[in-house]
Order: sequence, then structure tokens, then C-alpha cells
Amino acid sequence: MAQVVILGQGAIGSMLAFECQQQNLAHRILPHNQWKPMRVQDGERSIDIVNSSRQDISQPTMILVPLKAHAIADALAMHKHRWPASTPVVLMNNGMGVAEQVLANWPEMPLVAVITRRGARKTTSTSTELTGKGLSIGGNISASPQQSQLVKDLLNVLLAPFEWHTHIQQAQWDKLAINAIINPLTAKYNISNGELLAAHYTPEIRALCEEISAVITACGFIANPAVLFQQVTDVAKATAVNYSSMHQDVHFNRPTEINYINGHIVRCGQRTSTPTPLNAKLISEILAGTQRR
Repeated sequence: MAQVVILGQGAIGSMLAFECQQQNLAHRILPHNQWKPMRVQDGERSIDIVNSSRQDISQPTMILVPLKAHAIADALAMHKHRWPASTPVVLMNNGMGVAEQVLANWPEMPLVAVITRRGARKTTSTSTELTGKGLSIGGNISASPQQSQLVKDLLNVLLAPFEWHTHIQQAQWDKLAINAIINPLTAKYNISNGELLAAHYTPEIRALCEEISAVITACGFIANPAVLFQQVTDVAKATAVNYSSMHQDVHFNRPTEINYINGHIVRCGQRTSTPTPLNAKLISEILAGTQRR
């Protein structure tokens, strides 16, 4: 019988546990600290998440890791002794560079990457609201074909609609490019996503589109500044009333994912001799803003 282990008890972790319960999949949540009873609201339905500390997890089918990028290595170090080394680990973080960090520590770990547009948000410390069921995309990083197939089959059930991409890095870059604009700018100016549509932000957004596209192209992937600008505009419109995760992290003085979003762009720019002054400036501004609040 398939068994899913979920690291962390955040909004996406709670959403995944909810989907496991809906599909009658055995699952276990491993929280960072102490387990808290959690309720998930899906429209008019309200479901209590079940978790058993006694459930054996010595032979899980896959490990789902819906954590902030900076927390993943520590979480894996804490828990990886609890399952076989051959168990595929599914990274679901924003940003890029985490897989390389994980493989540097554990070269044999079978990794899969997933990008999801599923929406979930914490309404209280013990409540999560599901806010949308967008497309999820997965792809192999270092797992075997058999391990990848196991993950693909399960995610087709848990995260439908779901697609498997042979070249997941292009999709990761596509998402990173949008995040590298909306997240830090909304945090920097303390605004909602929709407020970025104001005309006075347009020159800064267009300049970032040019710089980010140049880096992505230098790395051998597809990017176009005009297309990226339209994508940023579309996302800002579609999520107009939302506040980005980085905005919320800065607002509540929590660690951000800036080093795995804009920081990844800067590091790739250094490797390809592509200038990234705008991204470097944003990193400094966000880090300074977090320290002030």
C-alpha cells in the first residue's frame, strides 16, 4: 500500500495531507516541532487532518517536502534516517538551487522537483484554507526511472491536474523569473500583488525583465523580456488581492527565500558573466528590510 510522508505542517503540507485523506492514501506528517491538530477548509467543507505518531514510516513510497527553501536541508538532516535511502524525495519549494545543495550533502538521494499552482493559506496557526486547484508540474532530478514512475503515479492522484516534464528546469526558470519580480517588489514597497500594476512600477519591472531574461538565456534556457513582462502582469492581475509569500515573511520578520530566488539569478549571472545589479540591489533591500522590522 502506498504511503506518503509529508515534512512540515504549513499551508501546502496541510493541503497535501487533506488530499491524501480524500484519496484514502496512508500518510504521516512530520512537523518541524510539535504536531498541532489542523483543520482544512475547502469551500463549504471543513476537514480535520489526521496524523498518527505511532504510524510506521520505515517503508514510505515517497517523501513530500513542501517547505521554504532555506529550511529543507535541515529538515532532511533531521528526518532522513527514518526511511530507506532509496525513497524518492519530492522538493516543492520556491526558488532554485536547493536540489544542488541537497545533492552536495547526500549525493545518492533520489530527488524529484514539483512546481504547483495549488493555492492554500494559513488563516490561523491551526487552520488552512484551500484557495485554488491550478496545474502542478513534476520532473526528475536524480531519481531512477522506476522511482520517478512511482512518484508520477501518486502525484497524478494527489495533485490533478498534473503534468510530468522531461526538462523540468525550464519550468523552474519560468516560475522563478515571475517570483523574482513580484515577490521582492511587493515586499520592498509593502503592497499587494495587484498594486504592482500601477504605472509608476512599470519601468522597474521592465528593467528586471530584461536583466532576468538575459541570465536565463545565458544559462541555455528560453526567456523573452516582453513575454516575462506579460506573465508578471497576468499573475499580478490574477492574484491582485493577495500578498506574496516574501511580503508576508518580511512583514512578520521571518527568513525569506530571497537567496534562492534573486540570489540564484545573481549566482548564475556570475557564472555566465551576465550583470545582475538590479537583482543584487533587491537582495540587499529585502535583507535590510527584514532586519529593520
